[in-house]
Amino acid sequence: MLHKSSHWMKIVKLLFGALIVFSLVPTKHVAAELPPYPVTWSDHATLADQFGGSSKGLFVDAAGQYAYFGMGPRLVIADIHTDVGHVVNYWVSEPLHGQIEAIVVRDGYAYIAAHRAGMIIVDVSDPANMHEVGTYYFPNHFFDIILSGDMAILSTESYGVFFVDISDPTNPDDIFNYLNNDLYSFYSLVLDVEDNFLYAAGGEDGLVVFDLNYLNSSPPSIPTPVSVAVAGHFFRSIVKSGNTVYMGDTSGSMTSFNVSNLASITQVTDLDLTPASFYNGIQDIQVSDGTAYLAMGDGTAIYPKGEGGACRIAVSDSGVFSGSPICYTTGIDQQSADEVQLLNGQIYAAFSGGLRILNQTVTEITLSGGLLYDFLPITDVAKVDSLYYITDQANFTIYDSSTVRDTFAGDFRQVRPFTANQMKYAVVQDGDSRIRVLNVNNPDNISQASTITISGNVIDMEMAGTILFLLIDLIPGDNQLVSFDLNNPTVFALKDQDVMTETVKDLELFTWFSFGPGMTLKANRRAYVALYDNGIKVLNVTDPADMTLVEQVNFGGKKVYFLAASNTSQGLLSGSPTELYMCIDSCSTIAVYNPRDFSEGQKGTIDNAGTARDLLVKDDRLYIARIGGVEAYDISADAIAPAKTSEIELPGTMHHIRAGTANQVLTVSNESGVMVVNVQNEKIFLPLLMR
Repeated sequence: MLHKSSHWMKIVKLLFGALIVFSLVPTKHVAAELPPYPVTWSDHATLADQFGGSSKGLFVDAAGQYAYFGMGPRLVIADIHTDVGHVVNYWVSEPLHGQIEAIVVRDGYAYIAAHRAGMIIVDVSDPANMHEVGTYYFPNHFFDIILSGDMAILSTESYGVFFVDISDPTNPDDIFNYLNNDLYSFYSLVLDVEDNFLYAAGGEDGLVVFDLNYLNSSPPSIPTPVSVAVAGHFFRSIVKSGNTVYMGDTSGSMTSFNVSNLASITQVTDLDLTPASFYNGIQDIQVSDGTAYLAMGDGTAIYPKGEGGACRIAVSDSGVFSGSPICYTTGIDQQSADEVQLLNGQIYAAFSGGLRILNQTVTEITLSGGLLYDFLPITDVAKVDSLYYITDQANFTIYDSSTVRDTFAGDFRQVRPFTANQMKYAVVQDGDSRIRVLNVNNPDNISQASTITISGNVIDMEMAGTILFLLIDLIPGDNQLVSFDLNNPTVFALKDQDVMTETVKDLELFTWFSFGPGMTLKANRRAYVALYDNGIKVLNVTDPADMTLVEQVNFGGKKVYFLAASNTSQGLLSGSPTELYMCIDSCSTIAVYNPRDFSEGQKGTIDNAGTARDLLVKDDRLYIARIGGVEAYDISADAIAPAKTSEIELPGTMHHIRAGTANQVLTVSNESGVMVVNVQNEKIFLPLLMR
């Protein structure tokens, strides 16, 4: 979490308030604006900007004119027919209401399985003017979509299969929902139109086959499906060729089944492709002319990352694999592949960093062209003035909302900006254990000022002025909180080390101000370290060369994952935070404690249904980044039981939340990139006598 520099602004107001790409440089087109994100509660929260996100979903039309794929919550249409194997023009929609998982295009409409947002229908008849025309919503996770006549069939994670009437794309309506308490999670679907049977990848339930011939009855019905599970497999992808069904699981194995007799489905073979899939799963399968084509990876390439790729392997009509797989991988940036399609002998693959068009020979698969994004799945972000500092698994990037100013190569996880000697710098974590200081004073020419390699994994890091604090998981050995002085950014000047035998999860710095001799304003700091199942440790780090333990608090064995400290307007000079907010146990709630006296016990609870992923205190608001959005709570009036003041639904899981400019917060999602959220103007902070 970020150092709370907002407290410096608060104290100033308190003291003085009473006185006052690859692809031949393709041409990008941005489509017409789509409807705003759904917003509830009293404050006005809006999505100001979005960039980045993983590529998921892929549809290549049979004519070979356009490729449609997702870029986080945006739909991209690429012109692939004017120069074979390359993208010359492309169009990008405004953010849709959900993270794109799967796409089918027919008669000028794109039907999209949009994860938590259900089904979204977009008019794509004019790629330069894409616009949303219809939605079908149910509160669940939608993964795949196929069309059959006037019906869309959608798979969900825990509510079975939905059958939706799309005869009017502007007004989709229910037909039937198949939900069975024993069989309810489905991922990929394939329809055999000849016999009207639906084949589904059902996770640990294996292959599930539905007879759809009774859907036209009144009322619609589906007999109990046939299912075949295979111990140790969680099936995510499926395709049918002849009388053989091929299924891929999340651990890199592929299984084939003979389905010529549904009353007696038999397993043909089970092939472990782990060496080829680099310990990641098979996300998609296509079979053509005796060859199985596979999209391999984890879908988002989050850490610990593993390499994926587009692969092929020979297969007989009866489902027996032969030979070794031949794979294309992206190399050093190790991107995952999510979906593959074959057209005119070329392989089209949606990788986490964009569309790749691949040529194939007898012995290899090679890159022909494609459309690559400015960013791979983003791991962290910071905003300084009008510039974004962005990290992903290939680059540190300076971005100004429309243009990449410069990049610096590396495997980056975190970023913390700071200023030294009136120059701008960024501390970045490169891989597990390397820390770099980058000179970013000229955003068009990033250079390295210094670097250091740590004997362990960096769990978290924070900046306080020019002091860098690193929370480190040593390998082997005890964990540590280490402080460095970067006033001279070319040298990591070690100040102190504090050894911790416990598991470390998160680091939070808190600063308050007091008057020293001669009325000198002095900054005081506490470091709060989440120790997982050993509570928290509180250290006085005012002098980074002499970090001292204040206390360690255990919360009855409850696990502590991450935390945030606050000091509201009533207690700026109190000498410590007035509240400590912690995600404990399974994050089913946010617990509120008084950090000045933990013996008082838990003071309050904020219920978030176990979906919180990060916390931020900024300008008398507590922000909770969660699965599917951000919530804001007013902690100025009642910090123990704060009122929720705003909430915005966003696509994806918000892994981090960072302070943006005055009235903005930034969220980071592996699936949907960076979401810039405008929040209501926060309360003007004045001394109590002026309230």
